[in-house]
Amino acid sequence: MKLRNIVKILKKKVDARTKELRKTNYDLEDALSELEEQKETLLDTNIKLESSINEIHATRKKLVETEKLASLRHVAIGLAHRMNTPIGNAKTLTSHIIKAVKLLKSDFALNKISKRRLNEFIEDMENENSSVLHNLDSCAEMISKLKKSYSRVDSMSIVSDINLHDLFYKEFTAISNEYPQLDCKININVKDKVQFTADLTNMQKLARELIVNSFSHAFSEKIEDPYIHVSVSQTSTEQDAITILYLDNGKGINYQDEKDLFTPMYTSSLTSKFGLGLPMVYAIVQDAFGGEIEVISELDKGLGFKIHLHSNSM
Repeated sequence: MKLRNIVKILKKKVDARTKELRKTNYDLEDALSELEEQKETLLDTNIKLESSINEIHATRKKLVETEKLASLRHVAIGLAHRMNTPIGNAKTLTSHIIKAVKLLKSDFALNKISKRRLNEFIEDMENENSSVLHNLDSCAEMISKLKKSYSRVDSMSIVSDINLHDLFYKEFTAISNEYPQLDCKININVKDKVQFTADLTNMQKLARELIVNSFSHAFSEKIEDPYIHVSVSQTSTEQDAITILYLDNGKGINYQDEKDLFTPMYTSSLTSKFGLGLPMVYAIVQDAFGGEIEVISELDKGLGFKIHLHSNSM
């Protein structure tokens, strides 16, 4: 009797345990099925993400190409606009020279040329030829500056240790002499122990174009006590890199114009300048030093640049 009761109890326990195991098995099957569904969902999501990433890359590539075309179109229009006047002048002067020579030949054939007339003709031709050359030189200068703005670092450049304080001061002194009407001051702060080994020519170009831009654009309108501030520090995360903070207190630019600052032939003022200085700065920063440049500007409060440069010593 006792044995039978024990068997019954054991049977109940076995049945209960079997029931529990079956339930656990069903739960596991449901969990596995849910995991499979989630796996399929994740795979589908992953495929969609890859497709989206590919679309983003394709769109970005198109945008870059569009920007390049827009920039090229801007350059072409700007160059045509800038060259239209000197070429038109040269054409008019050349046409006048041809007519004058034709008339002189006609008078010569009729023996109607006096010494005075010949001297006047020679003087006129010298003046007009000089004007033609001046206009053609203007066109040649534009093309030369445009080529330089796209030029890359010279593979034959000489790398040396640069005293950045002296370099900026010498460039500032040379340029300020060209603008005697501006009593501009400069403050150059090179942090202690800053060392920079780089191509001297490109560094000089970089400093020169920044300073020329301040004098010719930032200070093109009357500014009270114009000044330029330059600070140089070693980049904390890179021993072979420096950060240059360049600021002036000129007229600044509109926020909307920032995107065009490094576009060749763009200029924010109605001057005879070609709008090629800052594109040259951008090219030097990127091509010669593998660096980055950031615009700091507020209208009527000056224009500045934060420039990160890598050493050429590597």
